[in-house]
Amino acid sequence: MQSPAFEEYHDAMRHRLGHRLTDFGGGPSEELVATEQRVIAQHYQQIHVTALTGLAAGTAAGISSGLGNPLDCLKVRWQVMPTHSYLTQKGLIQFGADIIRKEGLIEGLWKPGLSANMMGMGLSAAIRFGHYEMVRDALVRLTTTQRPHHHNNNNMHRSTITANNDDLIHPSGATKSGYHMLGAGILVGSVGYMVTTPFHLIKTRIQADRAAAMTSQHAGKELSVYATSDLTSSLARILKEEGFASLFKGMGPLTCRGALFTSGQMMGYDGFKTLAKTYYGIQDGPYLHLCASVAASFGASFLSAPADLIMAHYMVSGQKSTVTSCIQSVYRQSGIMGFWRGWSLFFVRLTPILFTFTTVYEQLRFELGLGYMS
Repeated sequence: MQSPAFEEYHDAMRHRLGHRLTDFGGGPSEELVATEQRVIAQHYQQIHVTALTGLAAGTAAGISSGLGNPLDCLKVRWQVMPTHSYLTQKGLIQFGADIIRKEGLIEGLWKPGLSANMMGMGLSAAIRFGHYEMVRDALVRLTTTQRPHHHNNNNMHRSTITANNDDLIHPSGATKSGYHMLGAGILVGSVGYMVTTPFHLIKTRIQADRAAAMTSQHAGKELSVYATSDLTSSLARILKEEGFASLFKGMGPLTCRGALFTSGQMMGYDGFKTLAKTYYGIQDGPYLHLCASVAASFGASFLSAPADLIMAHYMVSGQKSTVTSCIQSVYRQSGIMGFWRGWSLFFVRLTPILFTFTTVYEQLRFELGLGYMS
């Protein structure tokens, strides 16, 4: 039998170490076992939520990018055409009309790069949106000294699913800031686009070579092999002729573009929703999602337009070209505003895509039990 003094010392040490001291009789304490089980359950729950969020985002992005591929193809073909080409002298609308008249809507704008675009954007969105809230909330905890307060909301969102632990509770709209949204968007956007570089490369080559085919037909030249290729044949050809490493050509500017795009998108969408709910009492729902999509489209397109243009030029350039030489070429031809060439089309193209994406994404989240993004 242990002495009272020993028991008093044992209890004091258990209290001081946060109940993590194992019993001298062998085996962990009941408190430690319960804590470990709770932590393990929370981690599995977090993985489950991240997977469902990624599934919802990937599905929504695949649908929206497929529907918006004609405008995406038109944007790429417009960007890579020579600035003073006679084909672009009549303006963007007439340029698109000429493509439809000569090649047809399906063959000229919808089909080129469709499967690569859907695969790339679907996987990218799964990575970016699947981890965005988790990364943003982690940044909030790292930069916030006060413990976040509970935010009453009828929707069940990530925080209510992932944890009973106060450290995992989602901060209120007044706690998270634009800096957290910007930082989280840069981090997840970089990873999402870096991983999906091969799909974006193939999509850009197919669409850009359709533009080259347009000039070749006028000059009587042979068409590029990519102009009539699909995802699998283009992938096989690149691997055979250029090697595996060439699939990641343009990864730098694409990663930069993805970081800028996602940060602008999240600042616009998450920021607009937060302001609307916090300061104007607007209820979260489809109407708010559509309004926030416009802000997301503006932020994403404006911030990423220069990197998007450079990426398009670099991915279709020769083996000896560099990102720096592409930047210098654009600046010599069009000046500083040349980096925003096609930005208006980018915004016009992106807005209906984000309309579709956010509507499908938010409703899928809701049906999967995740609630609306908060």
